[in-house]
Amino acid sequence: MKPNKFNKIFVGILILAGVFYLYRADFRLHTAIDNYKGDGIIKYLKAPLLGISGVKIEMPHLDLSKGINKQYNLANIPKTRSAYIVYLVVPNPTPLEKVLHGNYSLKILKDGKLIRTVSSRLKEITNTTGGDDLNKFYFFDFEKPVEIMPLSSKENWSIITSYNNNLLSDSVDSYIMVRAGGSK
Repeated sequence: MKPNKFNKIFVGILILAGVFYLYRADFRLHTAIDNYKGDGIIKYLKAPLLGISGVKIEMPHLDLSKGINKQYNLANIPKTRSAYIVYLVVPNPTPLEKVLHGNYSLKILKDGKLIRTVSSRLKEITNTTGGDDLNKFYFFDFEKPVEIMPLSSKENWSIITSYNNNLLSDSVDSYIMVRAGGSK
């Protein structure tokens, strides 16, 4: 059975509608990024082919040997089609043997109310490394990452991170990254 002219037109309309939808969602994400009023440097992440574009927020660099106890404001964090994951990033080359013995905790707050608290030794937390030469530690709980999923950009999210380690004496560069979707 040969496709008729109606089927070709219908498929063409579906393809155009899909392209328009992706473009419109991308435009809205750029606008939401411009309206971000939280801490850190926010960047747009391109989508892989037919994937989801995303957002990356990098907080200022910290020295793990001095410990961390920091609150970050994520006011007007853009709503995305995927959830945000909070990473403790330790760039390579870093001797991880001593770093892994530290205790790391994360508190997630929405509109000033505590939503979630997780805490563990760093060596018990998932470390994802990729082609970017970074150790990205994040909490994985109940078969999924601990995440932030804003329903609108008007929500006031914040995170409190802490890390302490008595074994570290040498300076160790690190930072907190909040990321959703996209590729490099």
